[in-house]
Amino acid sequence: MRAPLATVAFCTLLSLASGIAARAATRYVPGDYPTIQAAVTAAVSGDVVRVAPGVYTGPGNVSVNLGTKNLEIRSEAGAAVTTIDGAITGGPCSVAPAVIGFIMTGGQTRDCIIDGFTIKRCASWADAGAIQLVGSSPIIRNCVFTGDHACANGGAISAASGSSPLIELCDFSANSAGSPSGGDGDFTIYGGGAIYTADDCPSEILACTFENNYAPQGGAVRAGAGTTVVNCVFTGNSAAGIGDAGGGAVVTSTADIEGCTFKDNAAPGGGAVCCYGDNTITASLFVGNTLQELSYPYSTHGAAVQAVGTAVLTHCTFWGNRYPGQAGRGDDVVAGGVDLDRCIVCYNDETGQSPRHSYTCCDLFDTDAAARASTSASPDFTFIAEDPLLCDPEDGDFRLQPDSPCLARCGRMGAFDQGCGVTATESHTWSAVKARFR
Repeated sequence: MRAPLATVAFCTLLSLASGIAARAATRYVPGDYPTIQAAVTAAVSGDVVRVAPGVYTGPGNVSVNLGTKNLEIRSEAGAAVTTIDGAITGGPCSVAPAVIGFIMTGGQTRDCIIDGFTIKRCASWADAGAIQLVGSSPIIRNCVFTGDHACANGGAISAASGSSPLIELCDFSANSAGSPSGGDGDFTIYGGGAIYTADDCPSEILACTFENNYAPQGGAVRAGAGTTVVNCVFTGNSAAGIGDAGGGAVVTSTADIEGCTFKDNAAPGGGAVCCYGDNTITASLFVGNTLQELSYPYSTHGAAVQAVGTAVLTHCTFWGNRYPGQAGRGDDVVAGGVDLDRCIVCYNDETGQSPRHSYTCCDLFDTDAAARASTSASPDFTFIAEDPLLCDPEDGDFRLQPDSPCLARCGRMGAFDQGCGVTATESHTWSAVKARFR
């Protein structure tokens, strides 16, 4: 008797699934294989490589090439105790061949995962100090990148040729990209001290931290077209700034930034962010960023944000951003083609003229921006100039008190909602605010 067709189909599917499960394996380093590359070489797509705590360095543990395989490469106990060390010290731009952490150029997808490693002291004379992606789109998660360098783009991670990685819950510190070729300001234009994504590489960067990274453009991130940067914190990053470019933390092509904090970053163009193309920045905090002077004849603009293209900033808070340079060599906490909607702008240096701004329902308190906005005949300039009554900005709490005027108008102004009770406030002077960031 013939088996019913449905039964045959079910058994066939079950057999296929069993075959796939049978082929998947977990390979342990160093238990089963002496090096990470040995485990990767033995593995097939779908396998898991588990790496025990320890420091992995030297041939077989650096420049690990996944070929065309989709693998899950995970540490057993996390980045704090599992390190890939390129051991490059001094003169990284003379390194040949590159000493990278992982190489993925074989069309990897989100089925490929790198999870839970510290990758440090890796370097490349081209792109990608720690992870090189070409036409590949893995997930990179729970990793720490520190002291990595690329002499071109992407001190830690470089994504090129249609790559679209998801980078989440990672920490980037003291990474760098680019190398001066001599002379004052004579740089080849490279970017992304921590991460570089090319314009054909729409990537996701989620819940990551960036501290003390450096590049000629985009001290932490050079974000290509379609990249999203969400819930990240950028602190103390810097860019040299070339021409109109800069972006102490981020330089973008066309990107969306949401829910991020930018603190104490510095560059000659866009102390925190420099935007090309059409960009949106939403619900983000800019505090203590600095517009630097250039020693060669370029103008400098935007202590927090410079838009060489256009940028729409919605529900953002700007506090204590500064311009310590010469009068006439810079302008504003934001500069260029910037539209501000329901933003709080207070206690910032404001020195120049930015006729391309528009303010819609913003609080411009204790700033020259209010005086200049009041002289504009444009109906787009709508604002108040009242103390926003932030909870405790001196201690980093930029939420709103319940009686803040920024809650009563336009739904809400600024990056944060109500977050404290009524607080006794003291009057502040701009000189006192600036003193906190010197």
